[in-house]
Parts: sequence; structure tokens; C-alpha cells
Amino acid sequence: MKKILFILLIINLFAFKAIASDWKYLSDGIYIDIQSVQKYSSFWFNSPYYKVFWLKFADDGSIKGLKRLNSFRTQYDAEIDNVKVKYIIDCNQRKYAVMGFTIYYKSENENIYNYNISELNFDWQSIPPDAIFDYVCNIICPLNNNN
Repeated sequence: MKKILFILLIINLFAFKAIASDWKYLSDGIYIDIQSVQKYSSFWFNSPYYKVFWLKFADDGSIKGLKRLNSFRTQYDAEIDNVKVKYIIDCNQRKYAVMGFTIYYKSENENIYNYNISELNFDWQSIPPDAIFDYVCNIICPLNNNN
């Protein structure tokens, strides 16, 4: 009986794939988690062209990366390690909007502030050519996400 339980435990350990962030460098302190990309649909957004993804903004030693984080540090009066922002992108119309964000402390990488935006309040922005979101759009829109 113990052997059977042990074998079932081993099978379960290998059957479930661990899901973790895999941040890929984009530019000047901006990273994208390719594994987080998902198709998105809801009552308001019912189209196969919507995708959701996360970007992380961190101080990578670049001037732009430092400036970006310093604006958050000033606004929230805290030593911030990074900011993770959840975006929705419309691959057909080439527009994006912020869905929410989480700010993390530097000392313990602890969540200090979390904010989510209602779908009806998304502030859609057009994606200009050669901007970082143009690059992001070219990466994630061709992905065939089953989620």
C-alpha cells in the first residue's frame, strides 16, 4: 500500500507543470513575461484578437530604467524594486490599455500596492510605429495561446 501511495505521489509531482514567470529583456529596464500571454475575452471584449500580458519595469542600470522607477518611488515615497503592469492588447486594431499594476518593495520584494482597472475604464492607446509596444505586439500577437 505504501508503495502504491509513493508511486501515485511521484506521478502527481511530474504530472503538474510548474508555472513561473520567465522575464525576457526588451529594452532599458523593461521585461516581458512571454509565459503570461493569454487570449482574453469577456462580455465587453469578445474577439480573438485580444491578448493579456505582463511587463516588468525594473532598474537595470540604464538611465531610462532608473528614471521610470524613480517616478514611482517619488509618487509612492518608497524604495521600489520593480513594477509589474498587466496590459491588454488588441492585435487587430493595434491598441493597448493598462489593466492593472503591482508595485514591489526593494527590501523584501513584497507587494506594496496593487491596482486593477475596470474594463469599462480602459484608456486605449494607439501603438505608434517603432515604439516598444510595436515590438511587443509583433512578439505576442502571433502566439497561439490556448488559455
